[in-house]
Amino acid sequence: MRKAAPKLLLLFASPLLFFGLLEGILYLTGRFEPLSVVRQVNHKGKMFWTAEPRYGRFVLQRDNAPPPFHMWMPVERTPGRLRVVMLGESAAGGFPLDEYNLGRMTRVLWDERFPGEPMEMATVAMVGINSHILRVFAREAMQLKPDVVVLYIGHNEVIGPYGPVSKFAGALPSENLAQLSLWVRNTRTGRAIESGLENAARLTRSAGQNSSWIGLDEFGNSRIPADDPSLDRMLGQTRGNLRAIIRTALDHGSKVLVCVPAVNLTDWPPPASAAGTEEISARAAYAKARELEAAGRREEAWKYYRRACDLDLLRLRADSRVRQLQRDLVAEFNTPDVAMVDADFWMHEWNPVFRSDADYFLEHVHLTFEGRVAVTSLIVDGIAELTGRSPQLGVGRGDYSGIDDWWRSLPQRNEHARTALLFTEYDEGRMWGSIEKLLGMHVFDGLSDRDERRAAAKKRSEVLQATAHEQLDQERIRSAYAEALKWNSDEWVDHSAAQLWSFAENGREFWQALEAAHGKYPFFRLAHYQMASRATRQKSYEEALEHVRALEGMRDSEDIVPMLYGEIYWASGKPAQAIPFLERHASHLPKDYVRWFNLGMACQLAGRPADAAKAYRRALDADPENVMVRGALAKLLIDQDRPTRPDLLEALKLSREMLVQQPDNLDARLVLAVALLANGQTAEAQSTFDALVARATELKNPSAISKAQKSFQEARAKFQQ
Repeated sequence: MRKAAPKLLLLFASPLLFFGLLEGILYLTGRFEPLSVVRQVNHKGKMFWTAEPRYGRFVLQRDNAPPPFHMWMPVERTPGRLRVVMLGESAAGGFPLDEYNLGRMTRVLWDERFPGEPMEMATVAMVGINSHILRVFAREAMQLKPDVVVLYIGHNEVIGPYGPVSKFAGALPSENLAQLSLWVRNTRTGRAIESGLENAARLTRSAGQNSSWIGLDEFGNSRIPADDPSLDRMLGQTRGNLRAIIRTALDHGSKVLVCVPAVNLTDWPPPASAAGTEEISARAAYAKARELEAAGRREEAWKYYRRACDLDLLRLRADSRVRQLQRDLVAEFNTPDVAMVDADFWMHEWNPVFRSDADYFLEHVHLTFEGRVAVTSLIVDGIAELTGRSPQLGVGRGDYSGIDDWWRSLPQRNEHARTALLFTEYDEGRMWGSIEKLLGMHVFDGLSDRDERRAAAKKRSEVLQATAHEQLDQERIRSAYAEALKWNSDEWVDHSAAQLWSFAENGREFWQALEAAHGKYPFFRLAHYQMASRATRQKSYEEALEHVRALEGMRDSEDIVPMLYGEIYWASGKPAQAIPFLERHASHLPKDYVRWFNLGMACQLAGRPADAAKAYRRALDADPENVMVRGALAKLLIDQDRPTRPDLLEALKLSREMLVQQPDNLDARLVLAVALLANGQTAEAQSTFDALVARATELKNPSAISKAQKSFQEARAKFQQ
């Protein structure tokens, strides 16, 4: 046995030694550096904490995965300011409009209530994650040295990484193994291995880890019944993760406020359901709840609304057990440094002015502006009690005696938030426009009233946009911007003002606001996009490229970046360099004919007629009635050095179709005349040309005649040799 011990030690030590050697070698190369969720950057001589944009791709294993939400906090603490970190998923991050995230709204409402003790807030959140990832977020967020950590989490425990139906990282037996997995993957060796696998997947065109992020459609087939044993394991892991998050915060001297998340109960028919009675069927339970509510028995209906949520097979909402374990954990810690506000019950059973969840939710979990104000007002009250800035009255809990007054004063808080955040009809219209697109995803195919909801969201967006056009004159924008700055001078106010000035077509004040936003926060997508476009127009191509490089990895920039690169290289006379970027841009939205048309022109200028023809044909697939694309393809086929007979026949067909569509289009007549010449139909070509000249003479358009004569003579020389 003694002789075997060294062998066993060597057996276990060898892999560790090999791993350590690999890490050392990779460290010396400087490659595959581990990623942090938060990182420090220098801006105008001052250090700030910001989010690492590549972390989303690492966690969700998709090339264009969304990065963590906006975060910008000075490294150095400001005396007299309360520092808070909010941890969460997309609901906390403000989806679909990041600028109205729960952290920022909490800060604005806090500063209005406690102007002498302003708040510093960092929202550390990301789409698609759950407590396994938030546990990492919490550890790294301790570098910010927060006084308070707020948790608004729980919706993605089933579908997120290491969840029972995860599409990213599969379920593991324990939460600690998930943490080990994340740690190993984020070593230099782990990142090198994943990089190799990604490259292999690309070469083999595999739909592996690096397929494109498709939003909620990632979870379209993720169905799991309420009695599935994997949910019990998930609950145990969630409990372990949340306990670790709270313990981490306490160990670093931070207080913790748990906000039990609210979900849409009354205005969300379950998209996926088993058949049967209300005991096993989500849809039957929801129908029962609606029936009871219609009969004036809302108190009885709540039970069935909650059961419908719990039985929903498409688990995109925190169910009752996930929410209850949060309440239980707060009680388990039993310390004044850990508190809870219950947005779930607060917005439903305890809400004396409740009408419908349609007031508070855009869809299943993401909040309307009023819903965000309600949740963040509750969080403000919770932080105030937790930090001793207000008496311990029990706000956010069932025994709070002032709940009637609280809800009746919500409209005033809502108005203040709109003013301080510069939230207008334009923003609300954008919000509902995003929801209309979201509801079009396949994940919601089972939603019984999906078409009606989409139509209503579209109509609401259009009405709000029309109202903005009518009411947002330049004086109102100027006044609203100035009023917002009195309460809130953060970078988002300038960013919102820039959008409004763009909307109002005021270029001077647009650039002033945009440059103010960029000066406060150097990672604004809109600022870099607009500045890159302006530099391109001014032929300052290197400056334009700098702005585009800054956009790489930013949230929602995966489509903008290739477009801008394509535009810059095109404008600078380098169509061959523009082509790969225009290809990416076109493939991202293949039904947009303009993208394919631009690619076709670049290929044509780069001397690649076959590729140009393919791109023009894709443009015609996207817009079969487009005369401009038809003409470009017809001329390309004719102008080739050695056009084939099928090419010339196709050009003739295209040119005839052009003239049918637009009989008075002089360019269409010219293309047809040249196509007829190319196909040997000289007499008809001459007749078509003569008709063109007569029409141009009638219209007094000598330049069209000169152009036609030149093109016709060149075609005659080429095809009648």
